Amino acid sequence: MSHPVVAVYARARGGRWELAGHADLLMPRILLADQELATALAAHHTPVETVAHLSWMDRHEVRGELIDIVDVGPIGSWQDHDGGTGLELDRPSTGNPIFIPPGPGGDGFWCMLFPWASFCG
Repeated sequence: MSHPVVAVYARARGGRWELAGHADLLMPRILLADQELATALAAHHTPVETVAHLSWMDRHEVRGELIDIVDVGPIGSWQDHDGGTGLELDRPSTGNPIFIPPGPGGDGFWCMLFPWASFCG
């Protein structure tokens, strides 16, 4: 299974959906925004209605999902990763994330990186 290509769309004032940028599926419920998307999100001082369209190849079949984005916040730096802007999905994606979260009770490390996420309480 390939890593998903993630396009993030935001609803414009006129009600139309527009491409806001791209992201990587960092964990099943967390996206890492590319610089263009991070800049666009930072320019808005009010919440923006956003959705993520994820698509990937699963063997010889194209898969896709459309998932609401429920929150946006900073991702802390760790090891050789610079952090950035994170987006929390309304539900976990079935796509192949870059990192697999730890098992039950092991969320402490991830919650240090994005304490604003709903699964961190």
